[in-house]
Order: sequence, then structure tokens, then C-alpha cells
Amino acid sequence: MEKFSFHYIILLFFFVFVLNGCQKDENKVIPVSSVESEKADVAVKWMNLIRTLVKSEGKNPPQASRIYAYTGVTLYESLLPAMPNNKSFSKQLNGFQNVPVWDNSRPFDGVMAANEALANVCKNLFVTLKPENQQKIDSLYNYISESRTAQIGKDAVAPSNDFGKKISDFILQWASLDNFTETRSMSFTVPSRAGHPEFWELTTAGAAPLEPYWGRLRTFALVSASACYVPTKIPFDTASTSTFYKEANFVYTTGVSLTQEQKDIAKWWADGATTTATPPGHWVGIENQMATRLRMNLQEAAEMYALVGIAMADAFISCWDCKYKINLLRPITYIHENIDANWMPLLTTPNFPEYTSGHSSSSGAASEMLTQIIGNQGFIDSTNTNLGFQPRYFSSFEEAAEEAAMSRVYGGIHYREAGTNGLAMGRCISQTIQNSIVLHK
Repeated sequence: MEKFSFHYIILLFFFVFVLNGCQKDENKVIPVSSVESEKADVAVKWMNLIRTLVKSEGKNPPQASRIYAYTGVTLYESLLPAMPNNKSFSKQLNGFQNVPVWDNSRPFDGVMAANEALANVCKNLFVTLKPENQQKIDSLYNYISESRTAQIGKDAVAPSNDFGKKISDFILQWASLDNFTETRSMSFTVPSRAGHPEFWELTTAGAAPLEPYWGRLRTFALVSASACYVPTKIPFDTASTSTFYKEANFVYTTGVSLTQEQKDIAKWWADGATTTATPPGHWVGIENQMATRLRMNLQEAAEMYALVGIAMADAFISCWDCKYKINLLRPITYIHENIDANWMPLLTTPNFPEYTSGHSSSSGAASEMLTQIIGNQGFIDSTNTNLGFQPRYFSSFEEAAEEAAMSRVYGGIHYREAGTNGLAMGRCISQTIQNSIVLHK
């Protein structure tokens, strides 16, 4: 009897083992596991697509910065259950609290959750989408979903998708309260220059002032749009001996004798809407290159995209608040009135005031944040090589930001101070965010 029982037990265990081994992988349960072991591929693929959508949908630079920030936060928060040593942005970003929390009794996969969340946010954050862009979102979503399901099994799919949907719905609700919608219907009249020769004049034929109320949007992390304001130290003056005249004359003399290298720099960083992913999208392109080159894991990439996105979004809100309050005229107006009536800049003058420079503010913010996250290192920027340009090498993120700022002077659309102070504003924004946000427990 004892011998029979022993053999029976052995046979029973063997049967169970074989039965379990023959079960399909799609039925296995995947517990929550850290995304430190996951490649950053899903993040890079989505951010590449978002850059494509920004370009195709013709989003202007401020709107693009908003999209990059919300999608970066979405990526981060949707992965949080798989980042056990990280903290939520809850109560660390303005108006961001009571974020959905993961039910840890269920299996979870971060890639599935992020895929679900980003697809939902993209479909709604862009407000309207061309049919072909809707298809691009669906195609990427289905590709990641199908390939990931084959890796993890079906048991983790539904709960992961449910969490991703909850996060995306929460992000969209949060975004709906940032004053973006309200500013769409606000009218604006360019202030008269009568008695104010220093005031900005709209020089772009057929264009309306761009986002005159962007400075009223809720900031992401700053206490206010003016928290890092850097005042101009060069008073307006038309006298040929004045500092302001000399600054304008520098733009003029540089513009009439541009080297090929200076022209290339101006065009490399121009990043016009509809032809590129815009200036903030240029830095997202650099982030994509960093994630791939440095072989970041998914957690590292999520932290980077979120923090850089937040910094650039706050930089655009701060910059635009400054632009329309100071309302300083562009070089083309000053030069035509005081130096050379026939001069034309290399680049078309944008349809918003001069000070400070949007390129500089956002580049200062992005470069400072990337330096704090990754460190000081050289890199090759291949962001705009698809436009026929050669890739550019930079010894640091800071060097790239300084070139981006100077590119606007070469383009003839900014005075040097707008670039210098814009960089300072952007750096201040990133430093403030780093000092106020805690990501790790």
C-alpha cells in the first residue's frame, strides 16, 4: 500500500508538471516587475510618432511643447507600478493630485499600460486628427499590443490596459483644466505703436498674432509664469550711439555677411511648423537619440521624457508671458526704420513679439535638464538630416543650446539679448523643477 501510494504520488506530480508545461504561454500570469530590465523601445517609438503627428498636424511651438509635456507625464505615470522606487508626480505638479493607484492584487505589464495610455492621450490631446494620422496611432498601438501579448501572456493584458486607460483619462481631465481651451476664443488686438516706437509690429503678411494668451496657461511645475523672468537690461533707443542701436546693427551687419556655416546653423535650428516637429520637437528628437545611443532602460527614458517635457512646456508658457507683456519690436522693424529700409533677414520673422527668444528659452530648459539627468557629454545631432542637412556635433547639451540661441541672430529675427536671457530663463526653469520635484523614494 505504501509503495503504491508513493508511486501514485510521483505519477500525479509528473502529470501536473506535464500538464502545466503543455499549457500555452498566453495563459501564464505575469506579476508586476520592474521596467529597469525593459528597453526604452516603446517610449522611443511613441515619441517618434508624436513628433510626426506634431509636424503633420501643423502644431505651433507652444502647442507642441504642451503635447510633449502631457505625453511625457502620461508615459511616466502609466509605468509607475513597475517602478517601485519611484514616486508619482501627484501633488508635485500644479493641479495634479489623486492620481489613479494600481491594484497590486492583479498582474501588471508596464509596456502594455504605457501603450494603452499613450494611444488614448494622443487620440484626444490633438483634438482633431487627419485620418492617416489616426491610422498611424492605431498601427503602432496594435503592433506593440500584439507583440507584447505574445511575450507576457493574456492574463496581464486586460488589467494593464485598464490601468493605462485610467491614467490617460486622468491626464486628459487634468489637461482640460489648464486654460488652453479658454484661450482659443479670446480675441487680441496688437497694441498701437503711437507714442511707443519700441512696441512690436506684426510683420508677417496675413498672419494673426501667435498664441497671445499662452502665458495664461497653467504652468506644470513653476509657481507662476514669471517665476524665472529675466528682465532686459538694454533700454530702447534709436540714437546711433546707443547700446540698443548697436545690438540691432549687429543683427544687420551679421545678416548682410553671413557665412555658409552661419546660414546652415540658422536653418538647422529653424524647425518651422509643418516642415519639422517644431523647436521643442527638435529636443525630443535629441532625447530619442540619447535613449537609443545610451541604451536607456524604460524607467530612465520615462523620467527623461517627462522632466524635459515639463521643463520645455513651462519655458514656453514663461517665454510667451514675457513676450506679450514686454511687447518689444523685432529687428526687421527697427532696422528698416533706423538702419536700412531694404534689408531682409535670412529667415521669415515670426508673428509674435521679440523678447525673449522661444528657441533660447526652451533650449536652455531642455539642455539644462538633460545635463542634470545624463551629464555633460558630446553627441551627434541628426534630427534634421531628413531635410538635406549634415548632422551636427556638439561637445555638450549646453553648446547645442547656445548654438540654437545664436541661430536666431543669424536668421535675423532676434537681438542677442533675447537669446542670452532666454537661455538663462530656461536654465532657471529646469533648476527650479529639479529642486522641487522628487522622483525617487
